[in-house]
Amino acid sequence: NRPALSVSDMKRFYDAQPEDPYRALWFYLAERKLDESTAMSHLRDHLNKQGDDAWNWDLVRLYTGQINATQLMGSVVKGVKDNRELAERLCETYFYLGKFELFKGNRKEAISYFKLALANNVYDFIEHRYALLELELMARKSPPPGSQPQGEQSGKPAAL
Repeated sequence: NRPALSVSDMKRFYDAQPEDPYRALWFYLAERKLDESTAMSHLRDHLNKQGDDAWNWDLVRLYTGQINATQLMGSVVKGVKDNRELAERLCETYFYLGKFELFKGNRKEAISYFKLALANNVYDFIEHRYALLELELMARKSPPPGSQPQGEQSGKPAAL
């Protein structure tokens, strides 16, 4: 709940290794809470300066609108050597897709992606831990109007 401090920390984190697309994304995620258009401008700059053809830069390309989710999923499997690497990539991809959909207001899709990130059982990845956190945060928030079960809309308790 202290976005300015978060941005400052993430900026130092990014500056230490600007060629890392994950650092660019985390900086964007923090900065977006302060100013969405500035954050996007910085993310595009990071991509233009540092981006290459590595699959994980496609995560950044998704956020900047250069590719869509289908194209991203196609790049995830390229060059995968074993099942562990695939699980790791899928964990990361599903987490960032979840955040992407959440930003667009697509709560159900975000929940699905966060659950898929968890399903890969890559416990040591930050994306796994944050997917769980995002689901917990979403569960604490009340659902949007009109999405209550039938019984609650009529004033009657829903059947168990």
